[in-house]
Amino acid sequence: MKESIINAHENLIFRATFNDNQTELLNTGVSTDVTYNHGVAIFNGSSSKIDYNEYCTNVYSIRFKFNSLDSLTQAIAKLSSTISLSVNAGVITTTGITTPSIYINGKLNSTITATGGDVFIVSTTPFTIDDFVVGYDSTYFSGAIELVEFYNDAFVEGMVDAIYSRRYFTEHPADLELVKKMRSQGYIWVPGNKLYAGCENGFWVAKYEMKASKNINGRGLNVSDFPGMTSTYNTWFYDEDSNVSIVSTPEGSPIARITQTESIAACSAIGGHLITNNEWMTIVRNLEMVSSNWSTGTVGQGYIYSGHNDGTPGGALEASVDTNGYAGTGQTSGNQRRTLTLTNGEVIWDLSGNVWQWTSDTILRKDQPDGFNNSDDDVSNTGFNYFDYSKSTGGTLYLDSSDLGNTTLTYKDLFLFTSSDYNASTNGIGRIYTYSDRNDTSTTEYAFLRGGTWTHSSNAGVLNLGLNNTPGSRYYSFGVRCVK
Repeated sequence: MKESIINAHENLIFRATFNDNQTELLNTGVSTDVTYNHGVAIFNGSSSKIDYNEYCTNVYSIRFKFNSLDSLTQAIAKLSSTISLSVNAGVITTTGITTPSIYINGKLNSTITATGGDVFIVSTTPFTIDDFVVGYDSTYFSGAIELVEFYNDAFVEGMVDAIYSRRYFTEHPADLELVKKMRSQGYIWVPGNKLYAGCENGFWVAKYEMKASKNINGRGLNVSDFPGMTSTYNTWFYDEDSNVSIVSTPEGSPIARITQTESIAACSAIGGHLITNNEWMTIVRNLEMVSSNWSTGTVGQGYIYSGHNDGTPGGALEASVDTNGYAGTGQTSGNQRRTLTLTNGEVIWDLSGNVWQWTSDTILRKDQPDGFNNSDDDVSNTGFNYFDYSKSTGGTLYLDSSDLGNTTLTYKDLFLFTSSDYNASTNGIGRIYTYSDRNDTSTTEYAFLRGGTWTHSSNAGVLNLGLNNTPGSRYYSFGVRCVK
């Protein structure tokens, strides 16, 4: 039967579940010789099928949850006169769907076993489903099916895994209309973390670096569209035209030359606030636990993708669709991927690289973390410098998580929680730029900049932290991200 869509993913456009009441099932599908057992539809391979009078356009993703398959080579379903689903020697196969990505039990994989599995088929090209028949194409299907769903969203792997594991549903607000509203405004939900005050219950963060807008269809403005903008870095200089609202949208040149003070006011003006360091770290701690954010596909092994940071091209980039994470970089693999995925499957753009992003925090210079020399492990009193977050062969200077000097910051403010051994050269997390002098007494106030820019190479990363600019500083690569 087709269910009302309550507390489900907002892009779900069709769902068929199978209960033991065949009469109820007939409301949306004509069933022939199908038996039902505790929510599972059992097909006999010779005459069983369910015909649905459904017409769904702009379908990008389909889901079949199999309880079992009696044969690993057989037809499964017809979705239209030109689209079908089958299995061939254990490999899920489609016809009529353009370059599909196939996932089984949340992971990119097309091989299924007789015990079944949760199969997602995703295409970046939309298609239309009609004349939809479960259990029959040119021959009949033999096995058991628990669930069929269609979505008008081209999911990336993290989203498929989140829906499969039900993290999407448990790590999002229950109010579906609120989810739709916030996503339409370019905000995504971040699951909470009790380590960070104010973040215990989660929050909405801008999916993209903020853009300037004159409320033209809610899109960000491109520098190239406005000859008066003197930026040569594809960044919108806020001090040249601050008579704009700011929006979270993929289109447009990222805002830059905005101070921390102005960022706080600009986020407040749209009903939000400038992201805090606690919120930043809540996001990072979450991202760390998602295998698809790591180069090896295994958490803690390899590097976390660090975005546009190699200086080519020599400026900031617009964002794109979530399946195009290397947009504008000239790359198709490697550490330049600009998208990272939360445990609930939501995708965030450019948390590392592209432009710096202010957070609302400040620190006195005398309270900044002090580092060490890698060569002799003595305290480094060099003033401002880049330090690795752990001792490694990748750099000459490092911090010690058990001895941060006179800092007011703590381990959880600076590091990934699960390891104190991650570093920039191996793990892609970025470095900290801090004033290292244990005898320093300066009370000059400095503001937090995070993420790094398009030129920061291995210094860029989700933990990159710059502590050498005051709240009133502005630069062609200083940007902003808001929270609501």
